[in-house]
Order: sequence, then C-alpha cells, then structure tokens
Amino acid sequence: MFFVRSIILLFLIGFSFSVYSQNTDVGGVYIGEQHGNPVNAQKFIDNYKAGTPNQSGGGLLSILSNPSKKTQYFYVSQNKNGVFVHYIKKHVTFASMKMNDQLEFSGSFNKHTIEGYFDENIFYSHVKWMGETDHYLVGILSDRDQIIREEIGGLGGAKETIANQKNKIDELNSKIEELDKIINVENPEVVEGLITDHLLEIETLKEDYDNQISSLNNKLNQQPKININNVDLVDTVKKGAILWSGPDKNKAKEILKLSEGTRISTLRRVRNDDTWSLVAIESGRIGYVQTQFIKPGQGGAIPDGPVTPVPTNNDIEIYSPEGIEENSTFQLNATGLQIIKGRFNQDKIKNVESVTFNKEEAKFKSNLFMKAVKIQSGLNKINIQILTASGEQYEFNFNIQAP
Repeated sequence: MFFVRSIILLFLIGFSFSVYSQNTDVGGVYIGEQHGNPVNAQKFIDNYKAGTPNQSGGGLLSILSNPSKKTQYFYVSQNKNGVFVHYIKKHVTFASMKMNDQLEFSGSFNKHTIEGYFDENIFYSHVKWMGETDHYLVGILSDRDQIIREEIGGLGGAKETIANQKNKIDELNSKIEELDKIINVENPEVVEGLITDHLLEIETLKEDYDNQISSLNNKLNQQPKININNVDLVDTVKKGAILWSGPDKNKAKEILKLSEGTRISTLRRVRNDDTWSLVAIESGRIGYVQTQFIKPGQGGAIPDGPVTPVPTNNDIEIYSPEGIEENSTFQLNATGLQIIKGRFNQDKIKNVESVTFNKEEAKFKSNLFMKAVKIQSGLNKINIQILTASGEQYEFNFNIQAP
C-alpha cells in the first residue's frame, strides 16, 4: 500500500511541477529623471517604450562621465520585509514597503511620502517632499542589471518552486487518500501501469530541472568584465593588494591576489567610503581594492582634492587617448566606453561654467576635464564646448573611427 501511494505521489508531482514562477524581482539601479509634473514624467516613459532616447542616460561607468544634471539614479533593493527605494540625490531611503501583485508600492520617510509602480524595466513614483512639493521620479533599469535579471530570473523562480513543493505534497496526500478509494490496489496491473507510464517521465523532468539550476548557478559565479581597450591602466597596486567582489571583507569574497606593481584602472571611489575603490585589471575583470593599496599614476581620474593646473599653449587639447588633434580622425581598435581626458588654457579661458561633450556635461576641475563617451562602430563625431560665466564659448572637434 505504501509503495502504491508513493508511486501515485510521484505521478501527481510530475504533473503539477512548474519549473519557473512569475518573476517579481525589481531590484537594481534605475537611471532616469526627476520632474515637477506628471506630464513630463509620462513623456519619459512613452519615449522609452517608443525607442526614442531620453536626455538622461547612463551605464556601468556613468558616474565617471557625470552626465547631464537632469540624470537621476534610484537604487531599488528587496528582502523579506519588502521593497526599499533609495532616492540617491536626496539621500533618502523609503524602506520596507509592501508590493502588491500589480507591482505597486507606497510608503513614507519622516514627512516625505511615496507611491509608485514597476512595469518590466520601468520605475515610476510620485514623491511628496515634506508633504508639499511634488517630485515625479522615472527611471529605466540599467543595462547591466537587465542582463543580470535575465540570467538569474529563472533561478529565482526555480528556487521558489522547490520551496513550494513541500506545501504541494500536503495537498497531494489528501488527493491520494481519495484515489485509494477508487484504485484497486490488489490489482498488480494498476501498479505496473503507473510505474511504466510515469516514473521515467518524472525522472527525466527532474534531471532537466537540475541541469538548468546548475547552469544558472555557473552564470552567477562569473565576475563581470569590461572592454579594457577603452580604459587607461595608469595606476598600480602595492604589496598585499587583493581584488574583492564587494567593498566589505566580511560580506564579499576574495577574487584574486594582485602582485605588487599590477597595472589597474581606478574607476571611482565607493560612495560614502573612500577606503575602497572600484577598479579594473588588465584582463577586464572589475572588483574592489582597498584604496590604501593603490599607487596612483599620472593621467588617472580627476582627484577629489585640490588640483594644480597643467599649463598648455592651446586653447583646448586632448592628452588621453594620446594623438588626438583638432579636426582630425583618431583610429580606435574597439567599440564601447572610451574615457577622454583633456585640458584648456586657463590663462585665456577663465571662469568656466561647464564643459560638454556632444551637449552632455563632462566632469572638470581646475583646467582638467574628462568624459566617458560611448563609441559605436563606424565614425563617431565628438564636439567639445567650454562655456564661461561671461558667455564666451570655445570648441574643439574631432572624430573617432572604430571597427
């Protein structure tokens, strides 16, 4: 009797088994805009759905490029307590918000309130700042997070399905008791038929399911990489440097021990903790290194502290990549993000208010400026404009040719 009940249980599990569940994971970095009215916020969403680029944008290295002032970043995380929305510009976190089946949420922080929703890769919320001022926040999930969501979404659903099987077994036991009254367990042909028809099918399904989870776990263990051809490896590391998966030894895992003198590119300091830096090594792998082990080289990122002006006889000149001249075409051997660094004649160009690359703002300090530009296959036209407080404008034009 017990053997028969076990066979029936396997049979019912095989037919009720669903490999994937609905994905309600909304975590990640959303890149978008803040508006003072819902009309412009909806226009942002309509443009995205229609495939029309919005003014704001970003990606893995967007923090280096400091895009237009309109660009906003919203970090969303989840745990068993609910959804957490981090409004980065205002340094405010709306925590532990419950999300319904329509992916709608609402919450508050001090006198600020928020309500909104998620729609695939779209984030939308209405914030009442201090209970008075309307902030309409819209954003699109970053490219990197979209890739991660695609790779691990199935794994999350699979894990949820495994957990649900315990509850299903209880339900199936009740059904078996009913079937016991119907099936003639004295008849061996009934038992043999169940074994022959369904046991092999169930084992095949289980094997396929295990293979899919194994494949997804392998993808999770792969560290992200970038196109190193477009990044300057100008810094080196000191003895004892280690590449970590995150900026916390207690939570992150050790990726690689770095030899003294290993060349790296320091991408940025960690927000609110400059004892850690995000770096890329020669293989293209990215990770975190304690800042104390980094030996800065010349031509690196613009530092946070005071900068000594670097003299130049030209109004504007580019020093990285080396070899770029005004009104010329520079040959690049790869597409992707390219960090462009330059300087301007501070004796002639004074009281600078902004430096832009193709109308997108660049980061500058003293007479140094830099910008991460996305290089596509073919001819890429670059227009640099420097605007002073008196209204004077200086330009520098060149092209980048990529395969």
